[in-house]
This record gives sequence, structure tokens and C-alpha cells, in this order.
Amino acid sequence: MNSRTRQHGFTLVEVVIVVAVLALLAGVVVPMFGTVSRDAKIARITQLYDQMRNSVQRHYADTSALAIELSGQTGAANHRLSMNPGTVGWKGPYIDHPINLSDNPFGGYCELHQQMTNVNNLGPGFDLDGDGTNEMVNAGQMLCLSNVPIAEAQEINAKLDTGVAGAWDASGRVKYVGGVLVLFLMDAPN
Repeated sequence: MNSRTRQHGFTLVEVVIVVAVLALLAGVVVPMFGTVSRDAKIARITQLYDQMRNSVQRHYADTSALAIELSGQTGAANHRLSMNPGTVGWKGPYIDHPINLSDNPFGGYCELHQQMTNVNNLGPGFDLDGDGTNEMVNAGQMLCLSNVPIAEAQEINAKLDTGVAGAWDASGRVKYVGGVLVLFLMDAPN
């Protein structure tokens, strides 16, 4: 009797087909994860914007003073929303932790400023309604995030400044200068 032993395994053609299918699937799935990650970072910044805007308004209502929060700095004087700096009327904390570098999903600094002059290269002010006139020119609350790519900054602008005339990076509540995204939170009441 002629007995043939059947070998179990895959042929080279079968292995090549499986590898090709996996490569094709990876080519479809990997970009989807990149989009999800990008969208999550944009959502994180818009969430941070809303949180900080509410916090500075509550802080101002309690203290009649503008706040600062500086990543990379220590002490209550640099974290007036999260630590009691001894300001009369302070009823915080207004945020759950001092702002730090991990609050910026793009890996740069994240800071809350109270003066336009404290933000490098920001220009003369904020043209909030897009009419060519800067309505906010000195004191106010601005959230600054560095290392934000331009495409993501444009997407954030689209979410925050719908319908505002003028250049996307120079009018409305969003300014973008040299990789730094600056978001207007609140004007200093007169």
C-alpha cells in the first residue's frame, strides 16, 4: 500500500495572503486611531476652556480679582484658582488641581494669564466680534497652550468662534501666534 503522509501547515501562498490582508486592515485601522486621538485632544482643550472660563468667573465673583495659574510654577501666588493665596473672599478651590503640563494634551505649557502683556507676541488685543476693533486690550483672563498644531488650533477655533468674521487666528476668542493657542476667557470688568 502506498501511504502518503499529509503534512499539516500553511503554504507560502496562504501565508502571503494572510499577511496582505492584515496589512490592509492595519492601513485602515491605524489612521482611525490617529483621528480619534486628535479629536480627543481637541475635546480636552474645549473641555478645559469651559472649565477655566467657569472657574475664573466664579473666582472673580468671589474676590473681584483676576486669577493666574502657571504650569511649572509652585505656590499659591502662581495658582490662585487651585490654592488659597490669602485673597479676601476666596471660596475655592475653583479647579480640582493646580494647572500643570499634563493639562495640555499637546505636551506644551498650559497657563492662565491676567494681562495681555504677559503673553509673548500676542499682539494688541482680542477682536471678539471680528469687526476689526480690539475689544479686549489689557486686563482679562486668557488660557495659553503651547505646541498646538495649526490644524488642531483651527478646529478649536471652529468650535469656539462659529460665525465670527475676520481671520480665524486673529479675531474672536481664539488667537494663534507661533504655535501658541490663546483662548479668551473673560474681560476684566470695569
